[in-house]
Amino acid sequence: MKGSGWRQAAAAAAAGVLLSGCGVAARPAAAPSRAKAVVIKVGRALVAGREETVLTNDAGHTLYYFTLDQPQRSACTGSCQQIWPALRAVSPTEPVQIPSGVPGRFKIVADGNGEQVTYNGHPLYTYSLDLAPGQAHGEGLFHEWFVAVPGLKAAVPAGPPAGGAGGGSGY
Repeated sequence: MKGSGWRQAAAAAAAGVLLSGCGVAARPAAAPSRAKAVVIKVGRALVAGREETVLTNDAGHTLYYFTLDQPQRSACTGSCQQIWPALRAVSPTEPVQIPSGVPGRFKIVADGNGEQVTYNGHPLYTYSLDLAPGQAHGEGLFHEWFVAVPGLKAAVPAGPPAGGAGGGSGY
């Protein structure tokens, strides 16, 4: 395809997999072998047309959270993982190496994706269509996927709808 047509086709395919796969329980894939620590970095990415400070994996790829997740539990499992791979550790005792100045809490929890890294209770993911550091093509997709930033507020359990204003991306 010429121009941006291939991007539109890839995004449409990604959307189909995402919509068909999120929330479908599946056995976690074997965790890839890793170094002795999960490495989190702080980087810059173009987010909704503005350069922002974001959390990244060791390769510099933007990390995301999913608003349908529950604290410490992923709703993106099964085929959803093809588009939104979980940030995983080899074991729950694997250390998480974080840069100084990041105010939140990282943890490794066992969920439907194996040993997934969380930040302030939000399971973390990368986006398969972010092909290089500094990209954040997943920001705002379906109004459910958002970049993880150092100031990301703690996840709260879902409850019955409350009256009044709400919403927001959590950062």
